[in-house]
Amino acid sequence: MPQAGRPSGLLILRMTAANAAFPSTAKSRRLPMDDNPKAPSLRTVGIATLLALIAIKLVSGGIPTIATGIGQTIGVALSGAIGFGLGWLISPDAKAFRRIARNILIALLILVGIGDMGPTGITISSLFSIIVFVLALSYWLGGAVKSFFERPTTFGSAEWATLPYLFEHNIVGDRGFRLGTFPDGETAQPLHYDSDRHLLTVAPTRSGKGTTAIIPNLLTYRGSALVIDPKGENAMITAGQRRAMGQTVHVVDPWMITGAETIARFNPLDWLVPGDVDMTDNAMLLADALIVPDGKGESFWQEESKALLQGIILYVASDERESGYRHLGRVRDLLLLDGDDMKALFQRMLESHHHIVISTGARCLQKEERLLANVIASAQAQTHFLDSARIRESLSASDFAFEDLKSSATTIYLGSGLITTR
Repeated sequence: MPQAGRPSGLLILRMTAANAAFPSTAKSRRLPMDDNPKAPSLRTVGIATLLALIAIKLVSGGIPTIATGIGQTIGVALSGAIGFGLGWLISPDAKAFRRIARNILIALLILVGIGDMGPTGITISSLFSIIVFVLALSYWLGGAVKSFFERPTTFGSAEWATLPYLFEHNIVGDRGFRLGTFPDGETAQPLHYDSDRHLLTVAPTRSGKGTTAIIPNLLTYRGSALVIDPKGENAMITAGQRRAMGQTVHVVDPWMITGAETIARFNPLDWLVPGDVDMTDNAMLLADALIVPDGKGESFWQEESKALLQGIILYVASDERESGYRHLGRVRDLLLLDGDDMKALFQRMLESHHHIVISTGARCLQKEERLLANVIASAQAQTHFLDSARIRESLSASDFAFEDLKSSATTIYLGSGLITTR
């Protein structure tokens, strides 16, 4: 621990860096010649002194000494030139020159081997014959040897990953989704997946998908997340940590299984904005989500129920008289009207400004009474879950928008109720 009045080592480093960045405030020592712009530099003074010493030595030694000195100087210069040339020859700048020199040397050797009938020519010709034979043989033999050592792919080419393979594909690191660890001697390398492609984890029930993949990532991943959490386990374990990471957390849990202090709500009808060109298509998507096919091939009743639901959903979302009641609970209440009340609803729909609402009301008024009753009964059967007070409350308003997942760090847990009932 640093003593009082003495800065620590870290502080000293920071003070040094500050002085380097702002030399005007640093108290550094200056040589006298630094104040004189005309004064020679230290390098110039040193070179001049060295040359003066050499001149004195040569003059004092006479002619033999001068000749010896000149010869030694030439030797030093030649050594430097040879070193510089060899350095250039092995540098990347001399790549083209080396290729030309190699081709010239090979051509000279071939000429000597062909034209010289003596021992040198025979040796060179024999050497070239062996090289050509090996190259020709390896052209075919190389493929056979390679295929012999290759792993057969008759039953697929999948194999266990190696550490070099993981490094090559940027799997080793601490960014992205956590995959696990890979043993590396006495340590373990962390494996993460950082890409915009999808990940899929497949494993049987109770095999550890949540404890080894989902929960560890929710505890460490800093990006937005939409969590399908019918049991509420993920929210109970990870919601607090994600809030601590700076995330805005919303838990949709009508039955309050997670014990969250605040239960978030989401109203799908807020998705339908009057005047939006996609309002009709979005209403059809909601109706399609509410009508679950039963697999019995009765597509007529299902399609008619979807059409009726689409019209009523658009009526609730757009009619001024429904202001303050724009939620699926109100759609369910309108489906339960009977007799004259139902006909009055269809009459009001004819006064709408939306063409789908008008056509839905007109078609229902034109239908034979028994046929209309069957269509309404089919739609009622698919919306029984909206009778639950907890479900109606969770769908009555919106505390978040799914677009928040892209615009800010947001985590949304969709808990029991919305997932299990549909």
